[in-house]
Amino acid sequence: MFAWLRLLLRCEVVINLHDGTGFRGVLYRKAGDLVELRNAERLEPGTNPVVCDGAVIIERREIQFWQVIR
Repeated sequence: MFAWLRLLLRCEVVINLHDGTGFRGVLYRKAGDLVELRNAERLEPGTNPVVCDGAVIIERREIQFWQVIR
């Protein structure tokens, strides 16, 4: 695991994807090229956030950039 990513575990983050959508949630775990968010909301431009049931798993190659909410 990258050292900087270990520091973000259990922090609230916004992950922006290459397709223009994003997720806000608590970074719970990284496993290989996957990251897991808990208590997540899906963010799309022009719409209200949608609460996601369960965990959200995202491939790192789909991530454009991260924002840390703390």
